[in-house]
Amino acid sequence: MNAKRLVLCTALALGAREAVSQQATVRAPLASECMELIHTGVAEVNNGSLREAEISFGDALARAKGGPEQWCAGLALDKLALVATLSGHPAEAETFAERAIRILEKIYPQDDPVLLHPFQLLAGARFEQGKRTKALEALQRLESIRAEKPGERALVYETTAVLLQAAGKHKEAESEYLKTLAAWEDSGHNDSADVGDILTALGSLYIAEGRLGEAQQNLERALTIFNAARDTVPMDLINLLNLRGVLYGRQKDWGQSEADLRSAVSLADREPGIDRFLLRSILSNFVYVLKKNHQGQEARAIEARAESLGASRMDGLVVDITELRSGGRLR
Repeated sequence: MNAKRLVLCTALALGAREAVSQQATVRAPLASECMELIHTGVAEVNNGSLREAEISFGDALARAKGGPEQWCAGLALDKLALVATLSGHPAEAETFAERAIRILEKIYPQDDPVLLHPFQLLAGARFEQGKRTKALEALQRLESIRAEKPGERALVYETTAVLLQAAGKHKEAESEYLKTLAAWEDSGHNDSADVGDILTALGSLYIAEGRLGEAQQNLERALTIFNAARDTVPMDLINLLNLRGVLYGRQKDWGQSEADLRSAVSLADREPGIDRFLLRSILSNFVYVLKKNHQGQEARAIEARAESLGASRMDGLVVDITELRSGGRLR
């Protein structure tokens, strides 16, 4: 059951984890060795074991590559895109998703639901990199595909919601997020990490709207889900803690804000190869709070580290804690 997101505070959950396991069996010979490896990898994703899943999906791709099982190669690439998304590597996710689509479009009809998942990952990966026009192209293609099952509809609603939120159309985005939650509930997975992702995204939207009580309720519910769900991965908690740190800052609770952001940084530092732009945004939020708490020496050290990562490509895409100075909103 997986989803991964518009990086950071908007918490784009792009990838629907449950849909992964459902989609993997679409008109595929189950006895295939390649498919067995994909099922193993899906189970590892759902247990939060991303490194092991990456190995399984890579092995599946190697077995199918150049052989008669091109459909399985396409599915393996889709799953590798998911792992890259969950690990916070949008550029890799985009490459894998594009390769998956090229293969699957040669095998399945243009509106086959098997294409939903890679196009959703593609839209999210492009958006995280600031490629808004290309992300919109992927969304339009996504919307042209048949989405019959609740989990499939959730993919479309969620991707639409994220792009609407980024465009500042908060009312419309909220409606799409609520439709996403309803679709997950219809699918019987209202306690999955996918739902936690959507609640996190709603939390960011409500912070941007100044609806802090509603934001807190959604983030607390998301945290409860993440703590219980087997498919929670570190990026889920990194995004949530970073966002909750922003929320506490908006409430002038600088002690709690520092605690959450410190935890987010600690988790991010344990993620190998985490996207540097995402890490810079978290560090920048942490610096701001450290200064509020009169911890100038640590703030300067963290600030130097953040600056060494280069300019953020995510300016305007996330709730940045520095916006608290002027009551800023998502742009």
